[in-house]
Amino acid sequence: MKNLLLAMLGGALGTGFRYGIGLIADKFFTQGNSAWITLGINFLGSLILGCLLSKTQSLTSGQIVFFTIGICGGFTTFSSFSKDVFLFISEGNYFSAISLLLLSVVLGVSGFALGNFVMEKSL
Repeated sequence: MKNLLLAMLGGALGTGFRYGIGLIADKFFTQGNSAWITLGINFLGSLILGCLLSKTQSLTSGQIVFFTIGICGGFTTFSSFSKDVFLFISEGNYFSAISLLLLSVVLGVSGFALGNFVMEKSL
């Protein structure tokens, strides 16, 4: 139960950070081109998660949940995706790494398109 609350609190903070950074970036740098904001946030979230997971031996399980699942997960799920691909590559499981990369993009875009199509037709 404690870890669930830590994940929820971290997730709320990560989501707030993402929203705030998006507002700042849109105002000063990208002027409405959210694709570049998303790219930057995904890179930053992946960078932070990589740093955190390299130091797990010095963190408690609650801190790991709070920072990795909570803050990084709320900030961007792309960081978890990047970790999974990296682990496959570091294990020499290149087929799984490439499959995860391709399927994530294809299924993600397909899911978005299908959801958009269904909602457009139902309204």
